[in-house]
Amino acid sequence: MIIDEKLLTTERESLVQEFETLSTKIKSVDMNLAQMKGNLNALNGAIQQMDKLIKLGNQTDEKI
Repeated sequence: MIIDEKLLTTERESLVQEFETLSTKIKSVDMNLAQMKGNLNALNGAIQQMDKLIKLGNQTDEKI
């Protein structure tokens, strides 16, 4: 088998395409990760709010 410029160019194009595909997938994963972190923070805030309301409810019950 002879390795010529055409074969090398074809292989390079294949590698570039693979690189671009993987790069796109990584960007998508990064966006999904950022969204999931935002959701996680929102849930944590909601949990903290519920803890505060439960605590306030318990204090009100004790005064009655």
